[in-house]
Amino acid sequence: MLKLTHSFCRYTRLTCEDINHSNFFVKNYSQFSKGKICVTWDKQTQLAPQVYFGVWSQRLVNIKKGFNLKKTFINSNVTRRRKPMSDSYEPYKHAKYQIPADECTSQSSQFRKQPSEKSKRPLKIPNDFRLWEPVGKKNSNNGGNFRFRVVSYNVLAQYLLEFHPYLYTDCSPGNLKWKVRAAKLYDEILSLSPDIICLQEVQVSHLKSFYAKFEDMGYFGIFKQKTGHRQDGCAIYFKHSLFDLQDHISVEYYQPEMPILNRDNIGLMVKLAPKASSNTPIVVATTHLLYNPKRTDVRLAQMQVLLAEIDRFAYTKNGLGEGYLPIIITGDFNSTPDSAVVQLLDRGHVRYMLKQIELLRKLKISEYQ
Repeated sequence: MLKLTHSFCRYTRLTCEDINHSNFFVKNYSQFSKGKICVTWDKQTQLAPQVYFGVWSQRLVNIKKGFNLKKTFINSNVTRRRKPMSDSYEPYKHAKYQIPADECTSQSSQFRKQPSEKSKRPLKIPNDFRLWEPVGKKNSNNGGNFRFRVVSYNVLAQYLLEFHPYLYTDCSPGNLKWKVRAAKLYDEILSLSPDIICLQEVQVSHLKSFYAKFEDMGYFGIFKQKTGHRQDGCAIYFKHSLFDLQDHISVEYYQPEMPILNRDNIGLMVKLAPKASSNTPIVVATTHLLYNPKRTDVRLAQMQVLLAEIDRFAYTKNGLGEGYLPIIITGDFNSTPDSAVVQLLDRGHVRYMLKQIELLRKLKISEYQ
């Protein structure tokens, strides 16, 4: 059974509404987390209470090598801007987005074909195409709040779209071109007026053009590319006028010694301090888990690694006490609401049986939770 600390479980929530953050939450963090110990993998210590994942938890806990935690390259890729973020910015005037002509050419012949009569027909979106679960907006705290909006979006890397065209046969070919998609993505994200933007499948070749537009509007960006030969990754942008960046780390899930963690997915998290208030910093994390619908076990293992690193990254200790900073987890989990991955985030624990029975017998493990 995967199990997290009580304070971590209590304050880790999934939401699509505005986030209310106040000193009331900070007080509760220190109250519920007294006695908890911050743990790190490189010291071979364990979460308290222990994080279980069957036999693989034993290997994760006892593994001699620490996880690959590399600082993202702040001064490269995303943050190569035409002027420093400390410069003043004029109010943004909404206009139609333009992209360079060299990015308009698709690399796949399928998207250069003339659309058929069938593709010209307007596609009707069914009523149950996407179901939203409303969450409460009320806050029981009567004190002042620092309100901000967080948006998470999988922008679909164009090279992946063109490499797997069979996944998008129900879409109009015209809408799959990057020139069209870029403009719609730009307008959609801006219409939500986010203070923090978490993006997945950010294509490396688009960093200096499409995503640089957000920096011109006053956002500061951190980008982490997937491992291996993957040409996309995750990014977190935040308004420089509202937050200061205190720290950031990336998490690489790929562990060559462990078959269940042999994929190139990654995670990224930042620690942001509000500028206009004395509120405690917040931790914002984003990730893109494995897509394969048949490999829930891999997604669970990846999520376990991410949660363990969040537990370490969000832990704080000062003269007033110890506890966890407020945490916001976003991402593309490639999971349905009833999946084990979402249950883990919602409940803080999950029961999941693995198929490696022979391995369990070799290790003389007959039962586990």
